[in-house]
Amino acid sequence: MRVLPTSNGYSLQTSSGASINLTTEEALELAPLARQIQDHIRSRSPRTFPVNSYEVSSLTLGLDAHHTLVLLRMQGPDGLEVSYQLSLDTAKATRDGLARKIEQIESAQKKRTRQ
Repeated sequence: MRVLPTSNGYSLQTSSGASINLTTEEALELAPLARQIQDHIRSRSPRTFPVNSYEVSSLTLGLDAHHTLVLLRMQGPDGLEVSYQLSLDTAKATRDGLARKIEQIESAQKKRTRQ
């Protein structure tokens, strides 16, 4: 598949020759949508597909209007932003997991420095 610019937006062309005309806004929705599809496919067959990782250059945290969800917005060096909503329990588990991973990285760095 490929996306080509047109005079009034973009054209999504498949390998079979079919095409769909997209507005600029619709084309912008493709990257996050593609990631969601990849994640869904991988979640159903975790051993079949490799895990892709993306560098995060900035991270923004916020709260929803009702103060019940943590809003997590990550931006890559290419400018692509992905946003997630985390429940309180998921946010706490993420906090605890990050703290453990940070400790592991710092411990490994200290061991490398001594040798």
